[in-house]
Amino acid sequence: MDQIDAKTAVKLAKDYITELFAGEKIGNLGLEELDYDDSKHVWVVTIGFVRVWDHCPLDQVGCLATELLQRSPFDGRPRTYKTVTVADDGTVRGIRNRDVADVS
Repeated sequence: MDQIDAKTAVKLAKDYITELFAGEKIGNLGLEELDYDDSKHVWVVTIGFVRVWDHCPLDQVGCLATELLQRSPFDGRPRTYKTVTVADDGTVRGIRNRDVADVS
């Protein structure tokens, strides 16, 4: 099989994150970084997103309800970054946390 292109790798990574974290009410999903590792024949795709509870604890229903009704619950929240490894054949090989503190 031919190597998938960058756009396909990003779409697969986003779809994977969306499905995997569906129960966590994530938002503001977006591509952050993209690289192809020639030695391993994989795309390394970093996806960023925001979780509602980064502002409202899950046990505070009133806080969460207010956020949902008054404005987007994702505005100004800290982002979570995940690196998704996608093989040449389009299979997702893994997902890892991406520590942005290492970025210079």
